[in-house]
Amino acid sequence: MRINRALLYSGTFLVAIGAVLVVVDQGVLATSTVSDALRYWPLAVLAIGAGLVFRHTQVSLASGLIAAAMPGLLLGGAFAVAPRISGDCGLQGQPAAEMSRGGELGQFSAPGSVSLTLDCGSLNVGTADGTAWHLNSTGGRDPLLSLVEGNLAVESANGRGFDALRDGRSTWDLTLPRTDIAELALVLNLGHAQLNLFEANVARLALTTNAGDVHVDATGSRLGEVTAKVNLGVLSIDLPAFADVHGSFEVNAGGIKVCTPTELGVRVVTRDVATQVTVQGLKQAGSIWESANYTSAEHRADLDITGSFGAVDINPIGGCK
Repeated sequence: MRINRALLYSGTFLVAIGAVLVVVDQGVLATSTVSDALRYWPLAVLAIGAGLVFRHTQVSLASGLIAAAMPGLLLGGAFAVAPRISGDCGLQGQPAAEMSRGGELGQFSAPGSVSLTLDCGSLNVGTADGTAWHLNSTGGRDPLLSLVEGNLAVESANGRGFDALRDGRSTWDLTLPRTDIAELALVLNLGHAQLNLFEANVARLALTTNAGDVHVDATGSRLGEVTAKVNLGVLSIDLPAFADVHGSFEVNAGGIKVCTPTELGVRVVTRDVATQVTVQGLKQAGSIWESANYTSAEHRADLDITGSFGAVDINPIGGCK
């Protein structure tokens, strides 16, 4: 009997995803155990490479099954761990702390930049008139804060990545001025972030999320460039109608949602076959997609998509929530 290896490998991949979800949901494996195992994600890449190397040898079937199973285990672990970690991190951490600070952003009429690194917590960013910023921090430890020549940097004082689980969960409420911002950079590990950039002028927005979820509402802003990297997490962003935007998105074992206003022309270029791109509920087979008004629109968004085992949804049904 001839074996359809494509179906066999696809089935193995799906079984691996489901198996991890079941064992974690039933409590057979602890979330912390799966989190530690995800540190070894490069093994999935090695397994795929080995499957390609041995595909014409006597061990081709076995190596192919391993190459299909390893990414499935990785993706299943990501789906199982991400929502639990982002919601539960730091529950047994340090006693709650509170901090309130403020200052001026930018110097001598030059726009300032903002850099945020949050491990295990929640972030809410809003805007207000003027040139001042204000940060309230509760829970966990007081963040490390610096203001150099009008450039603001805020960083968690606890451990990095999955090590943050042993420290307290923090909540940051940050208000930024509705002035020119050279760069707004966020690195979020194990948490939630909501950025409302109403009337902000952000030349560059740089986002990185690891096992967390980020939502950006930039509909009322002036946004120039967006770069985003999503690992084991979710990002959703609403783009503005009255700005030319260049976006570069990388998604690895996660998902990105991009919502665009009808008057904005959109061009999407997918540079990796391992990333699935869907536009308005329809899966795209080609590497380039353009909206009907891309050429005629006054403002355009050019989006480059790369990644592995990820999904990008442009104007999803139900919106970017």
